[in-house]
Amino acid sequence: YIDYAMIMNAPKRLNRSGAGDILCAHTALYDWKLAYDHQDEIYDPEAAAAMQDWIEKIALHADDIQEVNQAGVKLIMQAFEDISIICRRFGSSRPQEGADHTFAYNAEYQTGKHFLHGELVALGTYVIASLQENDPDHIRTVFESTGLMWQPKELRMTESDFTRIMKSLNWYQKNFGRRYSVLDEITVDDQFTKKMIENLEF
Repeated sequence: YIDYAMIMNAPKRLNRSGAGDILCAHTALYDWKLAYDHQDEIYDPEAAAAMQDWIEKIALHADDIQEVNQAGVKLIMQAFEDISIICRRFGSSRPQEGADHTFAYNAEYQTGKHFLHGELVALGTYVIASLQENDPDHIRTVFESTGLMWQPKELRMTESDFTRIMKSLNWYQKNFGRRYSVLDEITVDDQFTKKMIENLEF
């Protein structure tokens, strides 16, 4: 049972943040296919296609999410309901989580700070999409059209915090990474970190 009136009276930022934990599939699906191609990991094309459909639905109805109207809230709820079924049928959260979540886990590990999960994962999605060369400008546009807060400045993440997170990403993947990803193939170097800092707001 969903009390839409109550949910819609919550701070809009809280409702919008949920989109970040759906749109992260943009990079998670890339990592999953990478693991299939390079590590013979089990891959489910139907699950991947279903997740891609949700990315497109969120982009298509971004205005409703930004407005936090009943249609927007219902879409987010339906997305999480369906995604939980997709992941359960596959047997893990692989269709939804990749290096985007690794970035988020490392951010909290390195800084000792707590963030809204969807917002932090969204930042990780942009960073990892850039590392993957996987249309980061498109996912950035979708973030902005939903009203989702994801920039480091909005998350109160300093440039120093961000640099520390980036410098330790490969280390975190090697020691705590849950699944094979682009971080197993590409080293995050100072040049890439500088590029990200230039493209983000602090």
